Amino acid sequence: MKTLWTLIVSGGEPVVVKYQGNPPMRHHGRMSVLKVIAEESEIPAIVEKFKGAQVKVCDHRETPEQKVIRKNHLALISDPENITWNTPKCPSCAWFDREIEGMCGLGKVGEDSWSKEAIDAVYHGKFEEDAEACPL
Repeated sequence: MKTLWTLIVSGGEPVVVKYQGNPPMRHHGRMSVLKVIAEESEIPAIVEKFKGAQVKVCDHRETPEQKVIRKNHLALISDPENITWNTPKCPSCAWFDREIEGMCGLGKVGEDSWSKEAIDAVYHGKFEEDAEACPL
């Protein structure tokens, strides 16, 4: 599968590298940050074209954590009426966090939660009230 890659090129000879479906990648011999869309198997051949340069390759593939965040965001945006909340209070709870699985910062739903330090730091006011009122 084609993926977006960032190439951080430093040193070497000035060169223009052309690769199918991408604009020309121009390296002037000092430092360049370039983007290319390619298969993972094609990256070594592209890197070789930067003669004598050091090339650091960074990919932009989705991590498992990013996948959870994306799925939660899409559910909230695209189909908010059909989301099954654990309790009716969840959407207005201070612990609601759409960036973790279960969407509960206190960790009462799913396996993720905020760090103990973060929980201790905010455990007062509405956070404390919501934690004590939670039926889970």
